[in-house]
Amino acid sequence: MLADDPPVDEPPVDEPPVDEPPADEPPADEPPADAPPTEEPPADEPAPESPKGADAPGDDGEPAKPDGEPAEPDDEPAEPEDEPVPAEPAPEAPAEDDPRAALAAEQGEPPTAVPAGMAYVRAGRVWIGTEREALASLLANRPADHRKLFNFEVPYHAHFLRPYFIGKYEVTNAQYHRFLQDTAVEYDTASGSLANLDEIAAHLANLSKDQQQHPKQTVWLQIYYANKDAIWAAFADRLADLQAKRPDDTIDEYATARKFRFEPLPRTLKLKFYSLRPPTNWPDMDPPRGQEDHPVRFVSYNDAERFAEWAGMHLPSEQEWEWAARGPLSPTFPWGNAWPPNALYANWGGKIVDSRYEPTTLAVASRDGRNTGGDREAPLDGDGRSWVGCHHMVGNVAEWTGSWFEPYPDNAAKHTFMGRYIKVIRGGGAGDGEMLVVRPACRNWVGGGPDAPPYPENAFQWVGFRLAAYMRSGQDQLKPIVRRAVDAKRMKEEMLDLTGYVGSVTRNWVEPAATPDNHVYVRGRSHAIVLIPQDSFLREQGMLDMEKAWKGPSSFKTGAGLSKKSETDDPFFTVGVLHTDIKLEPVLVRKPEDETEDPKKKARGRGRARAPDTMPGSCPPGTYIMACWFGRLALLTPSTEFVCFLQTPRGEDKKWSAFDVEKVDADKLAAPTLKVDADLDWADFRFNIALGGKGTDEKLRVIIQGRLLFEVGGLDAAGSWIQEDPAAALTAELRAAHEAATAAGEQNLKKAEAEKAEAEKAEAKKAAETEPDGPDPK
Repeated sequence: MLADDPPVDEPPVDEPPVDEPPADEPPADEPPADAPPTEEPPADEPAPESPKGADAPGDDGEPAKPDGEPAEPDDEPAEPEDEPVPAEPAPEAPAEDDPRAALAAEQGEPPTAVPAGMAYVRAGRVWIGTEREALASLLANRPADHRKLFNFEVPYHAHFLRPYFIGKYEVTNAQYHRFLQDTAVEYDTASGSLANLDEIAAHLANLSKDQQQHPKQTVWLQIYYANKDAIWAAFADRLADLQAKRPDDTIDEYATARKFRFEPLPRTLKLKFYSLRPPTNWPDMDPPRGQEDHPVRFVSYNDAERFAEWAGMHLPSEQEWEWAARGPLSPTFPWGNAWPPNALYANWGGKIVDSRYEPTTLAVASRDGRNTGGDREAPLDGDGRSWVGCHHMVGNVAEWTGSWFEPYPDNAAKHTFMGRYIKVIRGGGAGDGEMLVVRPACRNWVGGGPDAPPYPENAFQWVGFRLAAYMRSGQDQLKPIVRRAVDAKRMKEEMLDLTGYVGSVTRNWVEPAATPDNHVYVRGRSHAIVLIPQDSFLREQGMLDMEKAWKGPSSFKTGAGLSKKSETDDPFFTVGVLHTDIKLEPVLVRKPEDETEDPKKKARGRGRARAPDTMPGSCPPGTYIMACWFGRLALLTPSTEFVCFLQTPRGEDKKWSAFDVEKVDADKLAAPTLKVDADLDWADFRFNIALGGKGTDEKLRVIIQGRLLFEVGGLDAAGSWIQEDPAAALTAELRAAHEAATAAGEQNLKKAEAEKAEAEKAEAKKAAETEPDGPDPK
């Protein structure tokens, strides 16, 4: 858990203070009314609980307590003297027989080059969590309320994971700075009614009235620093009066900035500002000097996810994060089962280490140790890296995961915030003063500081993040795309076939094996084209005049019949979701309404509507619902407002923007395709979905195909596109990996059961021999 934040010299936050509950007290009984919208759950569904395999650790595979930030020493509850800290000290360097190297070697060669700064993690059946007996042993001397904080990390259970890459390092200040610069926005004072920096800050950062008026609100100050030269130039004739001077006649920068906060601005300025607020511990718009290669912190989950999408990656799920930290042997810590003295392997907030400890971060590539002696900043030789080579999986900063706080299988523990309300944080940070938190198995769901618990919009002093990336093109983008598509509640997540999507992406990463300055492995924005089919064509969409269509067998046997039915204003026949980061052009957009047009010409016929008058135009990048309307493929906003028709390319027949009905055997279903031609600036797609309707022949499929036309040079400007592997081959690869992992797991279980039975037999024999009336030892 995150405990109270220690006092540090941080710039003022831009939210009003909130009363903070005690660190050892559970959150309120009811979830807030503004709970975050539903997101896609982790893609990897858990398998039933199963005991550890023979290669897993014994009872010392410890559990953890949710992340914690230490309170001030005087306010922090005393730690029990009998805390179960392992007595055996760890060696200062990994022993020669350290199993991590062998485990990493067993990973095998990845099918593609490993991106710089990332580690490859193979697919298969993985084990996460903590055994109930081990957790009970750890918490035996803890208060009941304390024990409740850890009950959510049991049982030890299995998941199946796809192959993925995970960042060896936490995302740095320098890397996050590049992201903010790339996504900056501009405000032209000539085009708006906002009068001063304070009003512009409230608008650009979407501040509430209370946040805007809070005395510690700093967004206006960040805008001022980012545009100081332009602002001073605009006030050249009055600058001397506005500059605050100290007694020695030097300029007081902060006092000068305060003078400009409410000063009416001339209508000649174009102010640049980051679309997201910089981390609270940044003094202005730039990272702290000398900490460019330190992990970024004070970043909310929502901001971290936006960074991940910009980079073409995703935030790892709990399962992906813990597997990369612990691996097949499931040790208590990334380096093994022993807790080292003096926090040798982890930059941990150690009241056990030093009562005078002042938490601070280390460079992301440091070897995870910290010297607590005279030179407090000098890293030690300890190696706390995980089995795949990830640094600081525990310590330094705790890390956001992409998982909601939901129960593990066969765990009946309940909590008010369980469900899709808060995100789980892992790993513990430099501010954590509780050893149980600094374990990979620990699920932090409490949060810390004035914004606890960890809602996706909250940021914390000692929480940052690292990135992960899937090997299947476009899979990283699914969560944010789906969330945007269902945000207006006109489409539901369960309507989409997330396993049958197609995607093509380009990523601006440095070359494999490169080591850039400040560990900035992402050079700029990534781009993606992703198409997610709907699960069936005729299904409930909340529209009454379609009830007969989806509640009974379909009467449509041809594309012409569907085309005729689609000639109504409402409903559209939605067929999926399309996301593009490149502008579509040309498309057919609605003509501006002619107010002089005869109203009678606009009147509808009996049950039919007239197609909108269109003209060539463009469609901006975004996430859209794809629908069939008037026999054509249309793009709609998530709230189902018409955006455009996809234009039939000149010289091509209707097959590029049409749909048809075919009867197809299951074994002959073609996988969805998306073929990008960067030279010609187009992408062809083809997919099929079930016709749907209760009682309809399951072999009837609606075949949808078309072409996306992009602005000239748009695909070239985005970079080199990664083509989708055939879905069938990918499925076969995953199935083979799953079967192999399952077979290995079953073999380990049988071996473990045999060893357990043998041990019980030996123990029984020994007990019988020591009993008074047992057999004579002679």
